[in-house]
Amino acid sequence: MANNIIDQALLVRGYGLALRALERRLNFLQFVMRMDNDIMLPMKSVVIPIPSRFNDAEDVTPSSAPVTGEAMLPTSATITLDRWKHKAFAVSDDEQNSLANGVLGAANQAAINSLGRTVVKDVLGAAYRAAYQAVGTPGTVPFATSLDVAGLARRRLNRAGADLMDRFMLLDSDADGAAAILPALNEMQRRGPDAIDTMRTGEIMNTVAGFQFAYNGYLEEAARHGNGTAAPGLYVINGANQAIGNTTIVVQTGALAPTIGTLFTIAGDSQEYVIAGVSTTTNWVIQPPLRVSPAASAVIVIRGAASATGFTFNSLAFGREAIAFASRPDNAVLTPDTMMMEIPDMNSGIVLNLEVSRQNKQTMFDYSIRYGFAIPRPELLVRVFGATE
Repeated sequence: MANNIIDQALLVRGYGLALRALERRLNFLQFVMRMDNDIMLPMKSVVIPIPSRFNDAEDVTPSSAPVTGEAMLPTSATITLDRWKHKAFAVSDDEQNSLANGVLGAANQAAINSLGRTVVKDVLGAAYRAAYQAVGTPGTVPFATSLDVAGLARRRLNRAGADLMDRFMLLDSDADGAAAILPALNEMQRRGPDAIDTMRTGEIMNTVAGFQFAYNGYLEEAARHGNGTAAPGLYVINGANQAIGNTTIVVQTGALAPTIGTLFTIAGDSQEYVIAGVSTTTNWVIQPPLRVSPAASAVIVIRGAASATGFTFNSLAFGREAIAFASRPDNAVLTPDTMMMEIPDMNSGIVLNLEVSRQNKQTMFDYSIRYGFAIPRPELLVRVFGATE
């Protein structure tokens, strides 16, 4: 007997509308390293090749000994597909009528919003916390008067060896609002090949200052940061001889423990660092590893707002190799009262699953995504400070 929980055409239409809506909410996925979905299998992990930067070329010295190739790090990103997020709801007659008319109803919209927001907060939240470089001024909305911060971010990525063709600037709400009316950027949009679409949708998608700009509505939640520290200048290095290469430092005189994602510098060291793990007032877990052995009592300068002054919003500049993402099919076993649809999407890399099941006098829609991600090259991430809450 045929499964008639819901009309097949209605299921296909609902799936297609939901996938397009989710693509818009996860627009950043077009900018990251991904596994091709045409070869994606229901496996637990995947390996994505990552281009690496070679050192300078060496002199040729003819010899009978074979050449030893240079080791490249990283060569790949291993992604564990250990995330499985879903949002389910009972489908009302109004929702089914909306789908029949080619419109994603309110409940479907809310479910897709929830799913998209969760993935963005997961992936981009991890990316901004891993970024140990930052430009701009905390408490000041970027792009309000110029593209200067884009130039500063470009300089950082240049020095890190980022590919010139694959650089992106994801904007939070404040930065997008400022950039959209910035004369230099606005004029560039009007002249670009997508000028008509830009003026129609108001979405910035042009390449300016070496970056492709894009707005992400969930970045404001994903990259909202509070340092958790007391006023800058109250922390100093405890003792000398902390070795180069250490991923922990010993500090003193601090009143509060810094939160993961807190940025700081150490006197006598030009390198910027980020708190990369749970830390205490006296022991900080950091990245990158220490580049210089700090002097005893060297002052630690916290970047951004202290805990007493609230949270800082951030935009994010990055090169494609900074973030790797993969999504895979569910491959669930169906029951007689269940219908399922999932089609790997070539544009976003998402494998959205829609499961429809019949319960007691109601029909349930359940949207889900299995996915994983990695941050293989954090040096290609640059935080752009924004407004302070």
